Amino acid sequence: HDVALKLSTRVTGADLSAKTLTTDGGETISYETLVVATGCGVIKLPASMNGDAERVHYVRNNADALKLCAALESGATKAVVIGGGYIGLECAASLATRGLKPHVVMMEPHGMGRLFNADIAKHYEALYEQRGATFHRSTSVKTILKDAEGKATGVELADGTVLEADLIVVGVGATAPTAPFDTLERPEGRLGGIKVDGQFRTSADGVFAIGDIAAFPLLLSKELVRMEHV
Repeated sequence: HDVALKLSTRVTGADLSAKTLTTDGGETISYETLVVATGCGVIKLPASMNGDAERVHYVRNNADALKLCAALESGATKAVVIGGGYIGLECAASLATRGLKPHVVMMEPHGMGRLFNADIAKHYEALYEQRGATFHRSTSVKTILKDAEGKATGVELADGTVLEADLIVVGVGATAPTAPFDTLERPEGRLGGIKVDGQFRTSADGVFAIGDIAAFPLLLSKELVRMEHV
């Protein structure tokens, strides 16, 4: 089908007026139509909170998931999940199924705060609790505790509560990196990503953005939204 697949290649520059891309290997690629579908990155807790400590896991790709599975198989017994969205609740479900009785810490008053109302959340949280999960609602993490070897040993909450852990999963959201397409129009406010119209066209001729990176207008309200999961 005349498709050229370039693996292990990163686009490092874009001249949208000349309709050319440059890669980290020094190659120049010309285009008539460009589709930007770069997905999203992961928000990590800062090093000042020990977000980079050993035993702290972020789940964004297959390698991350395999690393988490390896940690479970190596004998982890106390788990804390930070975040009550998709990643947090899916990981908490898996941990509970394995008998770890995870503690789930979330800033919102209930899980899936952007999609569930309180009644729906109550129903699902009850299912989690029946399987050993404990929810810490409307709170935040002050820091991740670690030992002299740099291994996480627990989580300290804003109110001083300490949750012991030898496995921590952080699922606090995604980033929408736009480089090297930063000259494309961006949505106002904190939405992030690249602004597109109802046909996913960007502000540059011949350039489209789709998937996690696209801030698109809803059909009826025309409100700009960005979906990082569906």
